[in-house]
Amino acid sequence: MKKSKLTLGLIIVLLVLFLPLSVASFFLHKKYTTPVVINPKKEFKFENKLYFYRGNNLLGTYDCKNFDEYCDYASTKEIEQKYILKEPEMSSGRLSLINNRFAFLMDSSTSQLNEAPVLLYDLSRSDVIGEYKEIKNYAVKLDKDYYIIKNEKDSWGVMTFNDGIQLMIPFEYEFIGVHDILVDNGALDANAFVVMKNNEWQLLDSTGQELSPIFNSEIYNYDKHYIILDEINGMKFVNYEGESIFNGLYQYIDFNKEHSNYLDVIDQSNNYYLYDLVAKKNITSPHYVSSINDVQIVEEKGMLRLYINDTLIENIVVDEDLASDDDDVDVDIG
Repeated sequence: MKKSKLTLGLIIVLLVLFLPLSVASFFLHKKYTTPVVINPKKEFKFENKLYFYRGNNLLGTYDCKNFDEYCDYASTKEIEQKYILKEPEMSSGRLSLINNRFAFLMDSSTSQLNEAPVLLYDLSRSDVIGEYKEIKNYAVKLDKDYYIIKNEKDSWGVMTFNDGIQLMIPFEYEFIGVHDILVDNGALDANAFVVMKNNEWQLLDSTGQELSPIFNSEIYNYDKHYIILDEINGMKFVNYEGESIFNGLYQYIDFNKEHSNYLDVIDQSNNYYLYDLVAKKNITSPHYVSSINDVQIVEEKGMLRLYINDTLIENIVVDEDLASDDDDVDVDIG
């Protein structure tokens, strides 16, 4: 009997000691095996926050101050082009996450949206690290994660997010833009930028170094070797040293949109001709036009076919092997 009482007492002691531990273990196990699911549908906007995902992985969140009005990615603006530079079309477009870390956001009441700053948000720090007035990447992004940005003092600069954040061109210009040329990945060429300050124009490379001298005339277009200037009485064609390639001024000069090695030229007498930048010579006879809109160049069977007002005027051989069986040859550049 005494032994049974001792056994019962031991069982009671063990229950007192281990039952709370078992209960605690059960609840702890339940807590860590069935976590509370936040934002179960992985929505971008959910319960006063923005959620940034890469696949199913949450990269970070942003606490909205104006969740029920406007809290979202910032957008580029569709603005009227004031200058003659042949830029890409200036359409509006919603921006997106940059390198899984940075985002341009706007968080504002709808009544103040036009005056609200663009916030540069760093997901890794969960912090706003800059405020700006406008972002320009033409809704077709620039190569190498470059962004043309206007600061709170209405000055433009260029930043890149390719490896962290770098200010490539300082905030000291009244205008910055690029030409309408795409690179292989479908982004805009960011190897050179046109800048303007105090009505003086210049070409800078992507690190902010000078590519050209300063011009008093607006830059209309450029490629890797040449710059087209818009003078008061016509257009001028120069190299990166500012030296004139053609004598005098012309009514119209531009790189042919389909064939970058050729130049469309209209002289002061309204004569159009096609100029070969590699051969450095005219490859058509002069033909009278009222404007460049009269002209069409079609490449076909190793030839360039020149149409003026939809009439075939001239054929120019550019590949003799392809064009050898063509009976329509009437101009041969040799």
